[in-house]
Amino acid sequence: MLASVEPHVFPFDNSYARLPARFFARLPPTPVAAPRLVRLNETLARQLGLDPARLSSPNVYSSIDGFGRYAYGNQPPIAQWNFARLAETLLPFLAEDQEAAVEMANDALGKFAGRFQPAYAAGLRRKLGLFRERQDDGALAQDLIDRMAGNGADFTLTFRRLSDAAISTDGDAAVRSQFTDPTAYDAWAASWRQRLATTAR
Repeated sequence: MLASVEPHVFPFDNSYARLPARFFARLPPTPVAAPRLVRLNETLARQLGLDPARLSSPNVYSSIDGFGRYAYGNQPPIAQWNFARLAETLLPFLAEDQEAAVEMANDALGKFAGRFQPAYAAGLRRKLGLFRERQDDGALAQDLIDRMAGNGADFTLTFRRLSDAAISTDGDAAVRSQFTDPTAYDAWAASWRQRLATTAR
């Protein structure tokens, strides 16, 4: 539980689960298409009475998270750490010999970073409307993310409204409205539009 959230501020009572079974059906959760690109929905956080700045901060606000494992920037290495813990439980099924099983698990885990980073970069390129890979695409995307973080821009809404801005500069106003300092977006957008102009070449 987040240390900053008191029970009376953010109550949660799953009353439906306490009803007789005939009143509801248990369904498996719907998989998220690209979970590595999911981020805090600041609008929803505000509606729930939570402070988006505290939730998206690199600082630690969880009473069980003394090392900041769940901070957004730490998610990739922590995903690998979680896979390692899962692999430990699967060792008996990988091979009868423990050393052989550990070697197999380490071999698989060693491929994580090499697969994650290209997939993450490809996801960001799609969000920016860049369909041909270029070496500086990662820097362009990271620059936007840094400007968003520094200006309280909602992750989901910014990328959604960028899709309109990619079609016409008329869409810029909606993106700018996400930034406490809209000129931070303007400076980035100039570079982005130059890159968009070359994406079909």
